[in-house]
Amino acid sequence: MKKSERINQMLRFINQKKHFTFRDLMREFQISKRTALRDITALEEIGAPIYAEYSRDGGYRLLNQMQLPPISFSSQEVYALYFAMQALQSFSNLPFQVSFHSIHKKFLNELSESQRQDIVRIQKRVSFRHTDQIKDSEHLEILLKAAINNKVLKINYQKVT
Repeated sequence: MKKSERINQMLRFINQKKHFTFRDLMREFQISKRTALRDITALEEIGAPIYAEYSRDGGYRLLNQMQLPPISFSSQEVYALYFAMQALQSFSNLPFQVSFHSIHKKFLNELSESQRQDIVRIQKRVSFRHTDQIKDSEHLEILLKAAINNKVLKINYQKVT
C-alpha cells in the first residue's frame, strides 16, 4: 500500500476511534513502530489535531473529528466494485428501493478520468450475460435489514407443490 493511501486510511481510522496507540496502528495497518511514528508525524503535518497522552494507558487522541477528503478508489477496488455491480443487474428489483442505473451513474461520476476509461475498455472486452430472474426476491430486503440491525429472524419453509 502506498504511503499516501495508508495515511488517508489511517486518518479515517483515527477519526472513528478517537483514542489510539502505536499498537492499534501497527495491528490495523501491519506496519512497524517506526513507520507508525513517521505516519503520526505525517498526520500532524497535514493538520490532524492529534495530541499525545502520557500515562500508563497513554496513547494518542484526536481533539475533534476532522472533515475527511472524499474516498478515492484504487484500480483494484474500482474493478471489484464494477464487477459486483454487474452481478446486481441480474436482479429484477434491488433491495432498499434503489435502481442499478442510479448506483452505476454515481459510481462512474466519482471515478478519475483514467479509471472511467478503464471501465469503458472493460465494457468493450467483457460482456455479461444475465439470466432473467424467475421470481422477485421479495424477502431479500427483509433479510438484509435484519442482518444490518443484528436481528434474529425465524424462517419457516413451506413445501411448494
